[in-house]
Amino acid sequence: MTGRRGFWALLVVEATGAVGTRVSQLAVPWLVLTDTGSPAMAGLVGTVEIAPYVVMQVIGGPLVDRFGARRTMIANNAVSGACLLVIPMLSGVGHLSVAAVLVAVFVVGCSRGPADIAARVTLPVVAEAAGTSIDRAAALIDGAGRAALLVGAPTAGAVLAMAGGPATVMLSSVALVLAAAVAAWVPTWKSGAGKSDGVKQIAIELHEGVAYLRRQPLLRSICGMVFVCNVADAAMSGLLLLLWVRSEFGGPARAGLLLAMLAAGAVVGTVVTAAAGTRMPRRMTFACAFLLAGAPRFIVLVVPLPFAVVAAVWVVSGVAAGAINPLLGAAQYEMIAPALQARVLGAVNAVAWLGVPFGALVAGVAVSHLGLTTTLVCCAVAYFVTTLDPFVRSSWSGLNRVQAQQSG
Repeated sequence: MTGRRGFWALLVVEATGAVGTRVSQLAVPWLVLTDTGSPAMAGLVGTVEIAPYVVMQVIGGPLVDRFGARRTMIANNAVSGACLLVIPMLSGVGHLSVAAVLVAVFVVGCSRGPADIAARVTLPVVAEAAGTSIDRAAALIDGAGRAALLVGAPTAGAVLAMAGGPATVMLSSVALVLAAAVAAWVPTWKSGAGKSDGVKQIAIELHEGVAYLRRQPLLRSICGMVFVCNVADAAMSGLLLLLWVRSEFGGPARAGLLLAMLAAGAVVGTVVTAAAGTRMPRRMTFACAFLLAGAPRFIVLVVPLPFAVVAAVWVVSGVAAGAINPLLGAAQYEMIAPALQARVLGAVNAVAWLGVPFGALVAGVAVSHLGLTTTLVCCAVAYFVTTLDPFVRSSWSGLNRVQAQQSG
């Protein structure tokens, strides 16, 4: 019973944290966009939040080894929620500035990095205690996050339209504080690493994580592909979608609806992946899923189509996207020894997210000089070319080798 309770607590932490993150990712840029009228300034908000997040993904591994995953989740989710609460408080007294928003989201980015790493390295432990396979556990926790987006995105759009940015940011703050509270129910454990607290030892552990990544062709391929796609996704979710709905419909509600459609499809894809378990061939499933999940979402915003058609394409892309993270997550957990997972997964995430801080910022500059349509086309082409990689590069065969070894 205790094992299952810990597993479900981790799913709730993932879901509530995802709600808080998604709501803030829509509300804060929209708040800045409406106040300043500058796409580049709105994109800067995403950059200032994601840049420290990427750095802390690397440092977060050794920190989790030292302080424990549960303690890290509690502290960092609580700090994130408190910092976001500052935004509506300052707005309420008439002293909110762009500088204050940037400081708040910077601290949020610093806090979210270790919290996410802590959740990832806890998953195999609680899955084993609950008697759940890592394939199914990876699919379930990804599904919990995506189901939360299904709630968070339309809620953010609706609250933005009815109550404005400050109230929506407050909703995000409450969700993150709730995630910190529920994290107290996640069982604690020790990885057996990180016994020394010295800076030199932390540097050694960081080097070990990066060195392991460099020795693994499959991990390098994962990082390279996800790097490019994450940049395009950051541009879409951080700015391009908001600009598109503003130009087409005048308000943010449709952005929340489209993100909800994407999340709904992703929940379906995740459920199918969880049910199939190890029966699906990982490489081909992953390759086809990524091909469908990316470029079509950009193209339908360029072509003049009814909103219902755009929403349908986003649903299909969501179904495909729902299979991606569970497949990659299961393969990585099987490849990496438990004692190394915090630092190696931190290195993998940091490299994969390295360009994300600049996605919305570059998109804002590109839109200012090239226009929204040209920027969307460029993102679609980059996404399509990148997602051909698993079909042709031999390193991706490692996905099937890991699966075969696990089945054997």
